Amino acid sequence: MDHTGIKSLLKFLYKKDCQIQLKKLFQEYKEKTDYQGDYSAFTTFLSRLNKKELVKKPKRGVYQINDRGKNAVEAWDKEKNRSKYNGVEYDDKYETILLKNGFKEEIGKALHEQKHFLLDLSEFSKQHMDILEELEENPEIEYNYLSEAFKRIQERNYFKKDFFQKTESHIFLSNIPGYLRKSIVSAKSSKYLGELVSVEGMVVQKTELHPVLVKTEYECVNCGDRVVKEHKDKEKPPHKCDCGSRSFDSVKNIYEDVFSVWIQENMDEGVGKSQDIQVVFQGSYVDEKLRNRFTVGNQMKVAGIPRDIEADNNSLKRNVYLEGLGFDIGELSWDNVELTDKDKKKLEKISREKFINSHATHLVGEDTFLMRKAGCIGVVGAHDRKTTKRKTMRGNIHVLFVTPPSEGKSDILKSFCRIYPRSEYADCTNSTATG
Repeated sequence: MDHTGIKSLLKFLYKKDCQIQLKKLFQEYKEKTDYQGDYSAFTTFLSRLNKKELVKKPKRGVYQINDRGKNAVEAWDKEKNRSKYNGVEYDDKYETILLKNGFKEEIGKALHEQKHFLLDLSEFSKQHMDILEELEENPEIEYNYLSEAFKRIQERNYFKKDFFQKTESHIFLSNIPGYLRKSIVSAKSSKYLGELVSVEGMVVQKTELHPVLVKTEYECVNCGDRVVKEHKDKEKPPHKCDCGSRSFDSVKNIYEDVFSVWIQENMDEGVGKSQDIQVVFQGSYVDEKLRNRFTVGNQMKVAGIPRDIEADNNSLKRNVYLEGLGFDIGELSWDNVELTDKDKKKLEKISREKFINSHATHLVGEDTFLMRKAGCIGVVGAHDRKTTKRKTMRGNIHVLFVTPPSEGKSDILKSFCRIYPRSEYADCTNSTATG
């Protein structure tokens, strides 16, 4: 089945709008449509729809269209002039889509405020499920087409003069569908290299902006011909000129800004060490405003393409990082917290002792108060510090509890993790003596 088959089956389930057995669904669909596939291929395709959250399985062997699938069918029925981009090259198609269905107003607002545009994929998928599948299957190529279409929209006069300002805005993916979410361990495996994935966790570290050499224009010493070469891991001049000469002079270097953030997966209590992954944002659109969207300690959802790089010189081992294409700020983030003047006055009235005693209230004793106080100091932390590698590290105050058994150390730590979104509890009972 192709994208037309997706619409045909979803519209069939939309008309049924009830729970139906798999075999009965296959028989009715084959009778009322021109489907020529066998039963095995049909079940595989239904599993694919279930994975994309277009249908649901109330119980084993039973399928029914869900709200997301209904929204997609209703959007297809309402959509007009779809033939404008059918059969057209991808870049023109994306440009047409971005200028309709309400995206034009959002893009104009983003350009007017000199901000980056966040494309809501969940809203996008309601009307363009087939195109979203192409983006999932070939994320690098399709995202480049999408970015180029967004650039042309900025260059052409689609907005009023007072509503459009020339700015280096970029398009990012947001509100990523849940079926694309992977654990960090899975995202770093070879299975998803080059595919579109989404990971969620806490921002534990980020670097400063710094330039990276991406292209160099070389001139042949013998004949004077010039050639532009792109660099990946390290700078390498051209191997040989057409004239046979191997000597080149560097004429012009082209740089792009880049910064990285590390996302740490949220682990349940007692699981052990949390996994993290490096997310790299690189391009002419990278600026301090984009970097400031990532606050250390915030919960973030990041979409991107897993890439592999050489771990060591002449080694077969590969390290995996995520090429950032989009992001969402999670619910447990300080960017979503706003304090009013009334809230600030209330906080000022709270004494330090009451603040300390508000943690682990089921424990009593002088030693417990001291441990609460030490825990509060550890949560508040210190000023951010910068390392020699131009990385910004959160200033942590390390606290060590040394007490007899059953004094409430674990209870106090767990109570802090339940209150503060930046905290995480890790059980190290299974670690070695050295660890």
